[in-house]
Amino acid sequence: MDQIPEGSSYEWKRWSNVGAQDPFYIASMRDQGWEPVDPKRHPNWVPPGYNDPYILKGGMILMERPMELTEEAQREARQAAQAQISFQEQRLGITPKDTLSRDLVKPKIVKEIGRMVVED
Repeated sequence: MDQIPEGSSYEWKRWSNVGAQDPFYIASMRDQGWEPVDPKRHPNWVPPGYNDPYILKGGMILMERPMELTEEAQREARQAAQAQISFQEQRLGITPKDTLSRDLVKPKIVKEIGRMVVED
């Protein structure tokens, strides 16, 4: 999608699930700054004679929002994930009341970053 306007981000969002539309989900996406992409801006992305007001494909709708909002959302998601990790790491060192402490044997945490392998 090298034709995305500079300063914008595009994502496919759920339009329907098993054929049932969910207008409340689309409304929540709009609250987060997402707006449907006009197919007239990308005529080569849709079949000839396409008349829908949005780009729809397989129950998904193509939406856009300013890149700065997407980057902010990504930062917030990373912070939330890091907070969850930190909380769980702290929980490893806590023992239930009236039990031995973990001072003698501290939990060992190994952090690895690896590439996800997808089998065909």
